[in-house]
Amino acid sequence: MSLHFYNVLHVVGIIMLFLGIGGAVVRSFLANNSGSNVGNLERFVLINHGVGLLLVLVAGFGQMARIGAQFSTWVVVKIIIWLFLASLVMFIKKKPELKSVWWYGALLTGGFAAYLGIYKPF
Repeated sequence: MSLHFYNVLHVVGIIMLFLGIGGAVVRSFLANNSGSNVGNLERFVLINHGVGLLLVLVAGFGQMARIGAQFSTWVVVKIIIWLFLASLVMFIKKKPELKSVWWYGALLTGGFAAYLGIYKPF
């Protein structure tokens, strides 16, 4: 498959990943404020988050193979960021009172991951 295919797949995965994180934050608002049944929303959010994580991982390694990148430091840092974003939905569920911290933390972490992917500084 071409590099452009992996680029599009990676971006779609990133969108799904962050939609899942945003949905988890919204779910924490609903669960705390209304006490309503949010089970279907939680399932939808977790599926979106998981599929997004898988797409990001597969497409990221596909991109690395296409450009011939080695496991340099920026790749290791991006894998650590991926692990943090993978666990973020659990953090949001366990500590919903910190939802704004998780929201802005995901935003900053995603921005840093984009910086690493574009500039490959180290």
